[in-house]
Amino acid sequence: MTRPKLPKEQSRSSMLTIRVDEEQKRLIEDAAEREGLQISSFILMLLVRVHILPESCLGKIKRRPVPFFNELHALIGTVNLVGGNCKQLALALPDTAGLRSTHASIMRAAEAVTDALQGKSIQVGVNLCKLDGELTHIGYAFNDIVRSVNMGKPQLSNLPAVLSAIARTADAITAAMTGRPAQNADMAYVKDLANLAREDVRANMKNAAKGHTKRQKGDA
Repeated sequence: MTRPKLPKEQSRSSMLTIRVDEEQKRLIEDAAEREGLQISSFILMLLVRVHILPESCLGKIKRRPVPFFNELHALIGTVNLVGGNCKQLALALPDTAGLRSTHASIMRAAEAVTDALQGKSIQVGVNLCKLDGELTHIGYAFNDIVRSVNMGKPQLSNLPAVLSAIARTADAITAAMTGRPAQNADMAYVKDLANLAREDVRANMKNAAKGHTKRQKGDA
């Protein structure tokens, strides 16, 4: 069965030609490869993003499975794992403002990566492996804190620093995905977050210690 022909004004029969030097050509080819697109489709996508062409132009663009999108999938997996731990710890320590703020940063990062996976937004030249590695490294330390709370032996001395690092990295991911400045990445925010968390940690450590003592007496 043959495809119906599109009206002439809707068919992609017109051609535009631009001249670039070898370095520019390489950069364009690399960027298109990271997106999993042919160069023509990549340029169309960019024109849609800057609102020169309508989104309907993306209907026929098909991506190839490329490492770049595998890296995006790995990053969203890490973001979701850390976000899950953050939510879990917030339930155990409901008065910790730093946890709520950090969880909000993680959720913004998750939304930005999800949009990138759907082709809605992605910046050229983002080092996804570096971002994933940074969050994974912090995630290990955070996981140890969550595990200590779940076991009834909370080790919360590193919590303020870990929360600050998670929020800072999450904001960096959001900024990298969207191309906009990080919303909360300034040092004043990090300092305030650490101070808030530190105050809550002192109170919650006392409560957790009391709860642990009661459990021990109950088991005795």
